[in-house]
Amino acid sequence: MTSVRRTLVALAVLLTLAGARGVGAEDFAINVPVRVTNLLPAVTMGVVACVVGPQAIAAAARAFGHAGDRIGSGAETFRVDRESRGFVGTVVVSFDADPGKDVAAATHYKCWLQLGTGPDGRGGMGAPRSEATEPHLLPRPNTPATLVITGELPR
Repeated sequence: MTSVRRTLVALAVLLTLAGARGVGAEDFAINVPVRVTNLLPAVTMGVVACVVGPQAIAAAARAFGHAGDRIGSGAETFRVDRESRGFVGTVVVSFDADPGKDVAAATHYKCWLQLGTGPDGRGGMGAPRSEATEPHLLPRPNTPATLVITGELPR
């Protein structure tokens, strides 16, 4: 195994939902603890994206929103530390319901992780997955292929 391959398989990501609640001006605030380690040097930032809506939102364990069912969505970025090649912290994704949507109709959430490359993180953005062609998006063996979490919003 080459040293490059060892680096590729060392991608470790943990994404869990700590809670969701309405706060201040935003209708939704989802606290997502994130721990990423041993990222390739090309990865400069990450994004946690979330969508809320009816139970159908949480039924599909794939990244990205569902325009027809979505009540609201938001995303928040974080910077990868250049020395440690990782990030550990809570990312707060705060957002409002889409115009004309009923906040109370949002009963479930889905959040996912994306990684970005380049000086501003926009050189290449994608969700880690086992079939990725980009080396920085390949999860290490025996980890989830798609880093998506779903569940019911606390009331």
